Amino acid sequence: MQQAVPVHEEPRHHLVFNDDVAFILDVQIPPGDTTLYHTHADPIFYVSIGTSRTRSQVMGRDWVGPGAGPVSSPGRVFSNIRYADRPVTHRVNNVGDGLFRLIAVINRGHGPAADSAARSPRPATVPPSGFDVEIDNHWFRSFRGTLEPGASSTLHRHALPVVTVQVADGAWVFQKADAEHSLKNPGDAPLELVEIEIR
Repeated sequence: MQQAVPVHEEPRHHLVFNDDVAFILDVQIPPGDTTLYHTHADPIFYVSIGTSRTRSQVMGRDWVGPGAGPVSSPGRVFSNIRYADRPVTHRVNNVGDGLFRLIAVINRGHGPAADSAARSPRPATVPPSGFDVEIDNHWFRSFRGTLEPGASSTLHRHALPVVTVQVADGAWVFQKADAEHSLKNPGDAPLELVEIEIR
């Protein structure tokens, strides 16, 4: 049986950013392809960019999925914070017709013995005007907003490191805590953005 690798070393989980706060992965699984067994041991946040039907197999168990319901649309966000307390080793198979793609943000600052139930509160940020809080847990807080062509967000800063992801194409930018910034749409179509604070 194949030996498992850390998630950021799995070849389809392209490591595009690495520091002591976070890993950012551009996950791309083509139709018919299967990842290596890989281990998740840190809280992780996902932004769906390209959707396809997938199934997964925890090491030593049977395949699970795909579900019978509709495939989720690009832009869906979700997180798994249980990996911090209960690591999982699995592999993923794309059984659909399209590219399965996610931008994944891994919180590296929780420490190996951290207990998510006892996590202390983190500083709060007022989101830019027009952006709404979507996910708020011990490890991540995310905001979603859409900028019309030529529009800019209000000038704002985050008390924590933040990753901004463009839903249309998966482009992203990482900013350190307290970096004042605004978001601008220079294009001619609405621009949907997700900002992810790393707590």
